[in-house]
Parts: sequence; C-alpha cells; structure tokens
Amino acid sequence: MGSILQGGGMLPSEQPQHNSSATMQQPVWLDGQDIMQRFHISARTLQYWRTNHIIPHSKVGKKIYYKESDVNAMLENRRVQPSTKKRQ
Repeated sequence: MGSILQGGGMLPSEQPQHNSSATMQQPVWLDGQDIMQRFHISARTLQYWRTNHIIPHSKVGKKIYYKESDVNAMLENRRVQPSTKKRQ
C-alpha cells in the first residue's frame, strides 16, 4: 500500500483556507504499511504499540493513520543517551 496522505487526507474543498503570508506546512500522514516497512516490524507489533500508547494514531473508519511528526517525536522521546561511565 504505502499510501501517504498530505493535508490530513481532506478534499481540496474541505481543507481550511490559510493566510497566504503564513507558511504553514501540511502534516504528512503514514498508514500502517508505511510504519511496518520503516521500522521493519510486524502488524502485531504495530498493534501492540497502539494498544500500549507507544505511537499516537488516528482512525478513520477502519483505516489507521500516523502523523509523521508524531512518529519522529516518539523516536526522539525514546532516545537513549550514551553512558558517561567508563567500562572496565
């Protein structure tokens, strides 16, 4: 599948009108296939992440989407800093 929605997946007529002087970037939405391919995980692992609130998501009907900025924030929040202790 690998579909990516931009602008929240809304039709052009449904998208809010923005002031031309403001440079707002539309969010990029990823589907489950995109996430599974990006992280090399199974559908069950992705379900576990959703169930345990590891990765934020939005559901439209039966389809689940993930905002790319939320995925990047999830990675950043789970980043492990290197230890300052010396190994012996």
